[in-house]
Parts: sequence; structure tokens; C-alpha cells
Amino acid sequence: MEGKISPFDTLLQIIEGEAEIVIGGEAYHVCQSESIIVPANLRSTLIAKTEFKVLTTVIKSGYESVTHY
Repeated sequence: MEGKISPFDTLLQIIEGEAEIVIGGEAYHVCQSESIIVPANLRSTLIAKTEFKVLTTVIKSGYESVTHY
């Protein structure tokens, strides 16, 4: 199980169904209407417990591309 690593925090919202979300080796059971934040630079994997829909929002700080004059 490979998983994904993002350089940004990511909000995962389960819209329907259930999933197990493994973050940095620790498993979390997330059901419909629940959310979890995956911290930046940690490996995460989604495993379906039932058919599910997930809304993923990447949280960028905005400081990565700020140019100061």
C-alpha cells in the first residue's frame, strides 16, 4: 500500500460511506459527514470500507509564492 505524500495540509471530508484513512502509519475510521486533516509531508492512504465519496481540499498557506517588495 503506497499512499500519497503532499507538501501541503489536506482536508478530507467523507460525503457518503465509510473509509479507513491511514496517516503516517496510524489508521482512522471516518464515516459520512466526518472530516480529517492530513498534515503536510505525511504519507496517507484511503481504504474503502463501503462505497464512499470524498471531498479533498488542499490547504496552501499562500506563503510559498509571496514576493516581498
